[in-house]
Amino acid sequence: MTRVYYCNIKTLLRKEEYERAFRRSYSFRKKKAGALKNRTDQARCIGAGLLLRYALLDAAGIRDKVLENADAGGRPYLTGEDGGTKDLPRISISHSGDYVAVAISDREVGVDIQKRRSVRESLTDRVMSPEEKREYDRLCSEDAGSEAAREYFLSVWTAKEAVSKMDGRGIFAMLPELSRDGWKEKAKAKILSRKIADDYMLAVAYH
Repeated sequence: MTRVYYCNIKTLLRKEEYERAFRRSYSFRKKKAGALKNRTDQARCIGAGLLLRYALLDAAGIRDKVLENADAGGRPYLTGEDGGTKDLPRISISHSGDYVAVAISDREVGVDIQKRRSVRESLTDRVMSPEEKREYDRLCSEDAGSEAAREYFLSVWTAKEAVSKMDGRGIFAMLPELSRDGWKEKAKAKILSRKIADDYMLAVAYH
């Protein structure tokens, strides 16, 4: 069982909505949001926590009595009130722009959401495999505005971010192997991608 949820958090930029959401949040989220200075970052943090609560109830029937935590690398996980993780689902959380995303699964899972933006050539050389770079260059040559190329890059990037979150090592630690041809087969993961709204791409990876 793997489910993915996403939502727009713009309403949380309103003070009264943010304060109401803050009161309903896990203590982990309250502490994390309290350390942030930017209002949009705070809204994304609290929005992700509320979406997680909804996802846990919808996907696993879990109302409360769980705690959200993060390991040394920032990877989120759940524990019971006794500190144990037995029988609790795996989770992954991502946010970008006005959106947050949460994945819930009974196996290791990674989710990533990204807002479309301009692409630096140095980044494509670092992130893409030779085969992916050839396709990106082809799209750039066919599309003067390179919209298709930017969307293609975003689909590649979010897929690799999702795989790295599922693995637990993070994108930069895994880039050397994720930038080689055949990386999807070696990752041994199911990868699903979806465009949401007009400017966002979401990807989930799981075994």
